[in-house]
Order: sequence, then C-alpha cells, then structure tokens
Amino acid sequence: MKRQSKTDVVYFVKESLSNDELKYSLRTVEKNWPCRKVWFCGGRPNGLIPDKMFRIRQQGLNKWEKVRNSIQAVCKNENISEDFWLFNDDFFIMKPYRQSFKPQYNGSLAEYIESIRATRNGLHSQYTIRLLGTIRVLEEVGCTTLNYETHKPMLINRKKALEVLERFADIPGFRSLYGNYWEVGGLDNFDCKVKDLFWDDWSDWKLLSTTDVSFREGEVGKYIREKFNKISRFEKEENE
Repeated sequence: MKRQSKTDVVYFVKESLSNDELKYSLRTVEKNWPCRKVWFCGGRPNGLIPDKMFRIRQQGLNKWEKVRNSIQAVCKNENISEDFWLFNDDFFIMKPYRQSFKPQYNGSLAEYIESIRATRNGLHSQYTIRLLGTIRVLEEVGCTTLNYETHKPMLINRKKALEVLERFADIPGFRSLYGNYWEVGGLDNFDCKVKDLFWDDWSDWKLLSTTDVSFREGEVGKYIREKFNKISRFEKEENE
C-alpha cells in the first residue's frame, strides 16, 4: 500500500448542485483507499470540497473529445502525482485495500462489444462502433485488445497517457488504449457495475459501481448509504 499512499486520486467532476454518488464514493475512498490527495478536475458539486481543485472546461463535440481533452489537461498538470488513480464518481471501495491494487480487465473488447449487442437484439450502438475502431488501431500496432472499459480504479502515468492521446488522437476507449498499448496486464475479472434494483449478492465484493437509478432506488444504493453513514473530510461545508 506504500505506493498507493503516495499517489493521487483524480475524479472528473461536473459542476452541479449535488452529487450523492460522489459524496459516498469519497467516503469509501477516505476509509478504504489510502492516497496522497484527492483531486476534482472540472467542476465542484455544492457541499463537497476536495483536497485539491483543478478547474478545467470539459470541451469537445462529443463525449470522447471531452474525455480526451480533460485527461490531457490533467496529465499536463505537474502538481498531480506522476502516477494517479483514475476514478469515476460511481466507484465505491467497499473494503480496505491492504495491498497494492492490481490492474483489472474483463475479457476482450470483442466480447464486450458482443455483450452490448446482445442487449440490443444484435444491433450496434455508436459506442460499439467506436470500440470497433479501437480494436482496429490496437491491432494495427500489434497490441492486445483486452477490455479495460470496466468500472474500477485504473493507475495512469501522466507521461504515458499523453503519448497514448497523441498517438491515438481521434480514437475512443482511453482505458483500453492505455492498458493495451502499455501492456499493463492484470487480472481478468468481472465488472462490478450493479444495474439491478433488487439483486443483493454483492455483499462480499471489495468494489462496487452503480447506475444513477440503482444507487438512488436499488438495494445496492441502500447498502452503500447504510455502510458509509458518517461524513468524510470532503463534506466540510456541511459542518460550517
């Protein structure tokens, strides 16, 4: 855990009146994921104060361009640790990590695409079409095509990320581009995204992720809120 304790956590955050998922994600990080500092990059929801704030405009014509530009801005910020943990606001660390977190992927990108098509009567979405492009460019440079598009923390090196962004300027799927290009390897493990409102067979999971609906209305959201019912240092405004 020595390495993690010297590494920052980075969230890309929108300006908003509130963000309950982020609030509880921060509570789980404070309790179970030692790190150097927690950064909000982008905006800041009311009532939440990170260790460090980096205001950037999430610019771009589509989601991928916004992600790309935001990651690029973060990786050029030398105040952020050279290696940082990339988090989403719906990542929850349910149990303490006493050893360094190993990279994790979930099968191949091709299998991931097929799993999405199976929910769409075999049809592609814009997202899966874009991921086909990700597979193509990775294969062209002789890389594997493992699926790192999972809802789990990912360790990113700022310089390596900038090289990926420059080499694959117009290609989506940053996590998979980074993981395969730099051969980070890791464990082939299931994704921890819980979409079901009533399924409750995740109490022994160390990581959880939710949808807006499953967090707000589902058993998984209730479980997270009950387990982490004490405010964190990131909720200072509520005590002022």
